[in-house]
Amino acid sequence: MTIGVVANIKKPLVSEIIPGVIRWLRRQEQRVVVEEEVGRLLKLSPRTCELANRSQLVETVDMVFAFGGDGTILSAAREVGPRQVPILGVNLGGLGFLAGVTLEELYPSLEDVLRGEYEILERMVIRADVEGETGCTFFCLNDVVVDRGASPRVVQIETYVDGTYLNTYVADGIIVATPTGSTAYSLSAGGPIVVPTMEAIIITPLCSHTLSARTVVLPHDSVVRIAGYVQGECLLLSADGQAAFRLHPGQWVTVRKADYKVRWVWTRRKSFYELLRQKLYWGHDLRRS
Repeated sequence: MTIGVVANIKKPLVSEIIPGVIRWLRRQEQRVVVEEEVGRLLKLSPRTCELANRSQLVETVDMVFAFGGDGTILSAAREVGPRQVPILGVNLGGLGFLAGVTLEELYPSLEDVLRGEYEILERMVIRADVEGETGCTFFCLNDVVVDRGASPRVVQIETYVDGTYLNTYVADGIIVATPTGSTAYSLSAGGPIVVPTMEAIIITPLCSHTLSARTVVLPHDSVVRIAGYVQGECLLLSADGQAAFRLHPGQWVTVRKADYKVRWVWTRRKSFYELLRQKLYWGHDLRRS
């Protein structure tokens, strides 16, 4: 097997963990391709692994190990998702819903992978197309957010589903999320937790100026169109909290299911429900901890 290694080089643990992982994989007679900026940071020798930029890396590997937090996973998913390369996320700090393998589970999980004792779970991706902007398409594993940007005012966000008017939200913004993104920004805004292997589109308003505005969960094949209005200001579209684009008032954004899914490596060491308990401390009396 050829393993690709990508990482958030700003994480202090990268220099402690990754050299050992590479040595271990080489002892198991695996081919290892490391992202160039990681290799430069760690001063890796060409004798121990190959180096490649990320676009080259994903063309040559069978699986990607991504070390960092959820931001690292989201960044990697944009590259590997269309090429259907599976991702294993290793958490180097933070909440890490996407980077589900902890450091304590790292080597047992790697052994599971090499033995073939894992599942490939497919996760839905959404795409957002900005009207009037050639080539302005964003692919998101978590969510698309349209908000007030730098404006101090609330915005009015006109929303249609499959051509039918849904609502005009008076709010700070709106989140259109996948089931994977249901445990991210949407959850913070009061949205539901949706099992990530399901297919659905979740609309959650941000700090809506009416108590009746609630999250709506839509079928996966729905087409959502939104346009925001705020006096004299641009709005901000953000994709997975990383890519951003300034929207003019009244500029339409169309969100729908993408034509590919991200393939997730799940080593069966914990279920999604166990992950929820671990990350959200369900079932724990924090007063006694």
